[in-house]
Amino acid sequence: MSLWRNRDFNAYWFVNTVSVAGDSFSFIAIPLLVLQATGSVAQMGLPTGVAGAASIATGTFAGAIADRVDRRSLLIVCNVARAGLLSVIPLVWLLGPRLWLLYLVLPVSTAFGMIFQVAGVAVLPDLVSKEQIGVANGRLFAAQAVANIGGILLAGLMSAALGPSVAIGASTRRPSRWVRRDLW
Repeated sequence: MSLWRNRDFNAYWFVNTVSVAGDSFSFIAIPLLVLQATGSVAQMGLPTGVAGAASIATGTFAGAIADRVDRRSLLIVCNVARAGLLSVIPLVWLLGPRLWLLYLVLPVSTAFGMIFQVAGVAVLPDLVSKEQIGVANGRLFAAQAVANIGGILLAGLMSAALGPSVAIGASTRRPSRWVRRDLW
């Protein structure tokens, strides 16, 4: 069966692509949010650095989690959790800048993101035949590259026009809420 006709893979491909675009929004908008709140270029990278450390730490055990639970459910839980966590930022920011919130939300959100990435690699053999794994990976990574570039561009434009907190809010529109469980 062609990958284009594989409903399970295409649902995952769509969710993954939109998720990467949302991550790109956060990657750009959060440092801009810090810059807007503090005026300090030096502080812009700190939340991203903390998130990176959480990603490294989570990566050491993410595979064990992906091997022990239903991967499809895990992907959905991770995406919904990230969306929920990141949604808190623009809501709280309405009351004024709260940098401490970034240091709480970003590491946890990034941990869910790392688990999502690892589970996403592990779920692929469940979605496509052994012969299609290379083509499926190529399609996934090509879509991720396009989504990353497009997300960064849109995040910059939206941050400039409406503010970085709005861009972060836009990044929380995760498609996993729209994809029905029975498609997988």
